[in-house]
Amino acid sequence: MVEQTKNLRIGDLLKEYGYVSEEQLADALEYQKSHKGLRLGQALLEMGVVTEQQVMQALAARMHLEIVKLGSYPVDLNCVRKIPRMLAEKYGMLPIGMRDGNMILAVNDPLNFYGIEDIRQVSGMSLTIVLAEEQALSKAIGVYYAEIDAMQAATRANQESEKEVADALEGSEEDDDDTPVI
Repeated sequence: MVEQTKNLRIGDLLKEYGYVSEEQLADALEYQKSHKGLRLGQALLEMGVVTEQQVMQALAARMHLEIVKLGSYPVDLNCVRKIPRMLAEKYGMLPIGMRDGNMILAVNDPLNFYGIEDIRQVSGMSLTIVLAEEQALSKAIGVYYAEIDAMQAATRANQESEKEVADALEGSEEDDDDTPVI
C-alpha cells in the first residue's frame, strides 16, 4: 500500500472526488507559493475550499483507511506509553490500541511517511494506520500523555513514601537496640 501512495497527490485526489475544481487547485498552488512550507492540502483548508472531513474521506477511500473519532475511542494507555510524547507531538500521531498484533496509530496526515516510519522504528511494531481529525488528535495527545505523567508521578510518590516508612522503621529498630535494659 505504501508504494502505491508515495506518489499520491492530494490535489488530484480531491479533484477526483469532486471536492475541488482545476481553478481552485491553481489558486491554492498560488497561495502555497506565498506561504512557504505550507502543503497543498493545508492551503486548500486555509482557503476554505475543502473541509478537513472532505480531505479525510478522500484519503480514507483511496488508501483504504478507517476514520476514528478519538473522543469516543477506547485508547489503550499501554500503547501510548510505547511512543515518547516528543515524537507523538512532533508528528501529530498517537498510538491508540492493538489489532491483530499491530499497533493502531491515529494520524491526520497518512502521507507523512517519515513520521510513520520513525514511530514504527521506535515501537519496533507493525502499524495499522487510522485517520483522526487534527484538533481531536492534538487534544488526545495532551490528555493521554498528561494522564501517563500523572500516573508516573503517583507511582514515584508512593515509592518514595514507602522508602521513608521503611527507613523510619529501620531507624526505630536501631533506637530500640540502644536502650539499656533495667
